[in-house]
Amino acid sequence: SDGAVRKLAIVLKRWACAPALSLHALQLRIAARGARLTAPGGTLVYSTCSLNPVENEAVVAQLLKEFGGSLALVDVSSQLPQLRRRPGLATWRVWHRAKWHDTWASMVDRFPRKCPRFETLFPPTAAEAAAMHLERCLRLFPQDNDSGGFFVAVFEKVADHAPDAGALAPEDAQEVCVVEGAAILPEALTRIADGAAEGAAAA
Repeated sequence: SDGAVRKLAIVLKRWACAPALSLHALQLRIAARGARLTAPGGTLVYSTCSLNPVENEAVVAQLLKEFGGSLALVDVSSQLPQLRRRPGLATWRVWHRAKWHDTWASMVDRFPRKCPRFETLFPPTAAEAAAMHLERCLRLFPQDNDSGGFFVAVFEKVADHAPDAGALAPEDAQEVCVVEGAAILPEALTRIADGAAEGAAAA
């Protein structure tokens, strides 16, 4: 991820906008699954080794929208005072097909017939961003702490969520599994398990 560009030069050479656009949906699904499993009064931490707002603040904003008032960003500015951090972003643009887009409407205008499903990639309105307190997110730049780059958002589950909050649409109704730190879909997990069983049988 782009948070590792300081220590891995090859990451910078291979960097492109497109991977973040595809990762956004998966990361949102993982975060939503975590939010659904978090009990009221509990804490959920969403963190990436990326500095791209499409993978970070865009996920946080959409998560807060989907879960209504049941989730709230926690102000952790007083914790770890020696850790240098920068506030979360409230505005950003989305790059697609060699052009920057400031709003979802501009992308719809550009692709009226077959617009990609990128609506959740765009920033909320100024009023929504202020109410969400996106500035409470933490952006950790490599040069600030002599480390890799990271993004951290801490949520509190302040109430029960609505039954359909964060639920997958029928066309996306595949569960997300996390195995040894890697997020994969069940069919991939099945192939891995089948392969391991075949290998064991052959041995």
